[in-house]
Amino acid sequence: MPTFNVQLFEGRTVEQKRKFVAEVTRVTCETLGCRL
Repeated sequence: MPTFNVQLFEGRTVEQKRKFVAEVTRVTCETLGCRL
């Protein structure tokens, strides 16, 4: 599984950040054939 370092400007909610991480993880695994 690859490692990502993401920096966001202020203003995003915790829920937005959690959803972002979940989607990046899902798409990465789907694209690269990784297991969740």
